[in-house]
Amino acid sequence: MISPNEPWPATACPAAAALTNAEARDMNILPGADFEADTEPLGCEFAVHDAEWRHAACAQVQFIAGKLILWWLLWDDAGYRELRIAPGCNRSVVDESCLLIWDHPGECDQDCGWTREELKEALDAARKEGDA
Repeated sequence: MISPNEPWPATACPAAAALTNAEARDMNILPGADFEADTEPLGCEFAVHDAEWRHAACAQVQFIAGKLILWWLLWDDAGYRELRIAPGCNRSVVDESCLLIWDHPGECDQDCGWTREELKEALDAARKEGDA
């Protein structure tokens, strides 16, 4: 995970999208939901990538009967948007599994994207740089 005190990394995709109220509600009533989903922006989990790849953010994690189920919000800059279950990559990175969506662009990563606080701080810092 990137520290909120660090500048926005040049390699991080700056795209963000938010769940709708209905989507957040649906994510929160799932059996075995790991956290409370809300409508705050979710940052793309990937490094900067070509436009042919959709952006992706993990919207919810479920634990059911010992199985991990990952819900992903997928979107692109042309208006495509989908919330669905997709498997994780699970390739080994150092001593842990990659937590990105299966068949992701770029390198594997054992951290799953930005926390909401990190994303807000990074977006605020990027906006300030743009105003300068």
